[in-house]
Amino acid sequence: MEASTGNILWDSFQHPSNTLLPGLELTTNIRAGLKVELTSWKSPSNPSIWSFSSNIVQRINLIELLIWNGTRPYWRSGPWNGRLFTWIPNTDSAYLNGFQGVEDGEGNINIYYSMPIESEYAIYVLNSKGQ
Repeated sequence: MEASTGNILWDSFQHPSNTLLPGLELTTNIRAGLKVELTSWKSPSNPSIWSFSSNIVQRINLIELLIWNGTRPYWRSGPWNGRLFTWIPNTDSAYLNGFQGVEDGEGNINIYYSMPIESEYAIYVLNSKGQ
């Protein structure tokens, strides 16, 4: 926040870079054309925006997480079934089970996660190879 005006200069939860933290929502609003997405770094030591991005998409009432290489789909999660993304193996394990999906009725689709045990901490990073 800028001290003299009180204006927000950068909001990390609206522009999260390459890292998904607990509580941070990946959001899509198709009607408004808005989205909160992850964007990969060029390398682990160079935070310049690289060619991979990840966001939530909705097609014919199916919600999916996609990783893009530029404008081309690179990887798909499979549909969200209300508890997990169906094509991601082993997502029934306890530490991956904290994902939530919410459609708010105003066109916003939000996917986020929280850790079921407060002493545990996990982050998801979109790296420069699209993984």
